[in-house]
Amino acid sequence: MNKHFLSSLIFSLLIIQGKAQIWRVNSSETIQSDFKQLSEAIASPQVQEGDSIYLEGAETPYETVTVNKKVVIFGTGYFLEEITNEKTQWFKNVSKIQSIIFAPGSSGTKISGLQIEGSTEINDTYITIERCFLKNWVRLADKPNTSANFDTLRQNFIYGLNSREATSTANGILVYNNIFFGKGFNFSSNIDNTSIYAINNNFFPDTENGSVPFICKNVLFQNNIMQNPSIGSANQPFNQYFNNIISNTAFSSTGNNKQNVDMNSVFVGWNGGKTNPPEGFSPDNRFKLVPNSPATLSGSINSTYIDCGAYGGDAPYIPSGMPPIPSIFFISFPNLISTPTATLILSIASH
Repeated sequence: MNKHFLSSLIFSLLIIQGKAQIWRVNSSETIQSDFKQLSEAIASPQVQEGDSIYLEGAETPYETVTVNKKVVIFGTGYFLEEITNEKTQWFKNVSKIQSIIFAPGSSGTKISGLQIEGSTEINDTYITIERCFLKNWVRLADKPNTSANFDTLRQNFIYGLNSREATSTANGILVYNNIFFGKGFNFSSNIDNTSIYAINNNFFPDTENGSVPFICKNVLFQNNIMQNPSIGSANQPFNQYFNNIISNTAFSSTGNNKQNVDMNSVFVGWNGGKTNPPEGFSPDNRFKLVPNSPATLSGSINSTYIDCGAYGGDAPYIPSGMPPIPSIFFISFPNLISTPTATLILSIASH
């Protein structure tokens, strides 16, 4: 089948009816699309506030983009080659961006299903980043006198959060159901101007015997699973800790926290904390809970018991970051069509 036709077919099926316009971005010169780069779409006066942009998978990352208007951006997810993850996209090219900057004017923007190779910089309010693979720091209020208040990071596979500007603020940040693999929170520059709700996350070091540093105040840690968290004694009293599973004694067991927990007893594919997942597991589904895990029903939200960690609660982590739109994960069609007028029968499964 002609791949150009198939690509058009896939994204035609994704169109959502509504007043906002939908735009296609594909960097391939052989595929017809509205724009070749995401930066072109954002800069275009045709793309209005509230419009949706489908960033199609490509062989190479899209160039760095600065978002200065309210838009919705959908990608294809990540870890698409992982056969152990059910229902990933049939077309395996990932929607990668070199870096992304949310500038003033982008308030209310939402992105989903993207892979960000470099840093993610947030300098406006009410930004939502969900189901993305963020391979480097997410920098909150990284420019002087900016605000990243009330932003949301959920269901991401993420490196870490930080901020370097003492004159900026990042208050009311919602961080839930993410898998952190690298760093934790580093707000050494504006530590007094930040407040975060960190709920149902997994925090792991990026080395087998490393630790996850937290330089932060005014953070609620609740229902998280944390391998070797390191929280300085000077800042520890300014945070709150409830129902967390930790592998050391970084903070008190008061608040129903469980200390000195062996992570091999928690996850189906812990593999001693090694970066590479064991055979039969993907980088993210390895962190589902084993039966009778100490994290099972050890968390709570509004007096309701739930599992701790990224896969617990009402908004569990989604393997491979499948965006919340219809996604084709299976397609079957004949190899040959006998005549130009013959009927083409397709079998497509989506979710």
